[in-house]
Amino acid sequence: MIKKLFAVAMAGGVCTVSLPSAADPEQRFFPPPSKLEITLPAREASSVEVLKTAPRRSVVQIGSLGIRADGGQSREDLLDLARRFAAQRGADFIAISERSGPTTLHFSAPNGGHGGSSVQRRRSMNAVSSADVLYVGLGVIPKAALGIEFANRMQTGGRMIVQGFKSGSNAAQAGLAQGDEITLVDGLPMDVEDARYEKWRITAQPGQTARLTVRRESTERTVDVRLIANEE
Repeated sequence: MIKKLFAVAMAGGVCTVSLPSAADPEQRFFPPPSKLEITLPAREASSVEVLKTAPRRSVVQIGSLGIRADGGQSREDLLDLARRFAAQRGADFIAISERSGPTTLHFSAPNGGHGGSSVQRRRSMNAVSSADVLYVGLGVIPKAALGIEFANRMQTGGRMIVQGFKSGSNAAQAGLAQGDEITLVDGLPMDVEDARYEKWRITAQPGQTARLTVRRESTERTVDVRLIANEE
């Protein structure tokens, strides 16, 4: 039996996924922000951590998943399915979104338009059905980090501005200073929407040296920084 898909108001592309069991509830996978999807070797589902919030360490987002219970499944059932799916994609963890919870599917038909559906948390005359929906983010924890604390990108227009340095980092000794902007890492744009950079983060190892392209005022130069272990 082909299941009806549920619609989720969420930015970015959407692709439908299916797992072997016919008893599984409806699910939808949302690719990561990067233009190229990141695929990793599968792992054991038991090794995928279930977190209520994203780790404080540097992470690589490899997508998110929405699962709608359609047969009286419990929250644990949904989490088990989410872990199995995350394991298939090679994720280290799933982080439960605050959007998870009882949700109502509504039907809408604008004047002169075709009918559609949407997921909301309110009741209405157009309610079709209600169910528990679990939203989780899928992520990988890189082994290494630059050892640099960056300013909030929402406040810097997306630019990677140095705010400070973590314990064990040699970035300051290498010549970096607060206020510097890092534009490239080993020739790759430091951009979460560029899968090449995200893949670099996944494969980098502590002790490895990264060449950073740094902009200070109107001058650009390169700085070699030793990567440190990615710890909280």
